[in-house]
Amino acid sequence: MNYNVLLVQAEMYLYQDTPDLKKAEEYILEFLKQTEELYSKNKQIFSFNNALEYIMFFNKTKFQKEHTFVSVYYHRAHRLLGKIYLKQGNLEEAKKEYIKALEYNPMDMRTHFYIAELEKIKNNYEEFLKTNYYLYNDIYEPKALAKFYRNLGIYYKQKNNLELAYNLFKYSLKYDFNDEAKREIASIGNIPSTQNVEEQFKQNRIPLSISNQNIQLLKGILKNEQLKDEQMKNLIEFYLSYFDLEYQKKRKKITIKNPEANFSVQVTNEWAIVDPSQYEKLKIDSKTKYFFYFDDTKINIIDLGINDLEQVYQQNKINFENENMEIIKEGMAVKNKTEYKFAFLKCDNDYVFETYFKVGEHVIGASTVLDHGFFMNDKNVNRLWDIINTIKEA
Repeated sequence: MNYNVLLVQAEMYLYQDTPDLKKAEEYILEFLKQTEELYSKNKQIFSFNNALEYIMFFNKTKFQKEHTFVSVYYHRAHRLLGKIYLKQGNLEEAKKEYIKALEYNPMDMRTHFYIAELEKIKNNYEEFLKTNYYLYNDIYEPKALAKFYRNLGIYYKQKNNLELAYNLFKYSLKYDFNDEAKREIASIGNIPSTQNVEEQFKQNRIPLSISNQNIQLLKGILKNEQLKDEQMKNLIEFYLSYFDLEYQKKRKKITIKNPEANFSVQVTNEWAIVDPSQYEKLKIDSKTKYFFYFDDTKINIIDLGINDLEQVYQQNKINFENENMEIIKEGMAVKNKTEYKFAFLKCDNDYVFETYFKVGEHVIGASTVLDHGFFMNDKNVNRLWDIINTIKEA
């Protein structure tokens, strides 16, 4: 049984426009009840988000005690409970749940940042700053580094050092084009620069990237001949493209074409393109023309040949039903004079966004699995639209 689906349901209630905290808590408590006796209490249980977190943790800590790495997301359950208590204003209970979450996943940066957030809510800005610097040593992802800079920006904005705050928010966009940073920059307004940003950061002992130790650790993992996971290799290369000159040189817009297809896709090297020779091993449909991902977003694109758009969509609706996929929402959109048919689907424990459109005479299908629920502003949906907007006739 996939117990994690209970947490997906909880997230849907927690993050909807009008949160239903009671319903979200019910699903989390049910998850904890059903998973309570799954594993022995005699050994440490870890529930990392992915294998890379597991590798990073054990390389950094040299953890020796007997342990089990499980796919049941205990850390996520306690992090969500903490979020519920936070929304209810119960900061002490929120912190207890966050600490429990870190027992299961010491590398979960989201939980670390939530603990820092508690100090900010209590107006304890010195502790807020201290907590952010403490967790810096575990940062190896671009988004987490961007969050680190945004938090420092909040600290210096509160201290009325607006030039440094402005530069921190702006610098964070280098690692994550985040709406929070853009709002903060707009609220501060234009600030005349009195010194070079790098010099300003060095003067205030602010690191310019992740630690060199973590850069070398990522490189070491990548060079390990025993690492056979192609997706993890691509993910590490993507991270290093932000932090290392060797990989930064590779970051440029590229156009990928398939000789059998009638269309091309322009992406940046931030998107890891999976070699078709790996499709079978990764259980990707052989009809797939392109399969690539950005961070945790996986996107699948298929050329459905010379066809009528409506006819293809109606045929796929029949296929959805035959495969026991529930259509939660469907519709039509027009962007840049192109008509798109789309559907949000539930398939077992996953939620999928499918869209169909024409390039020349060919119908193209593009899809992505969503993080949680079927929200129109879900980051995976937005990233899929970004890719779709670059698809052209070859």
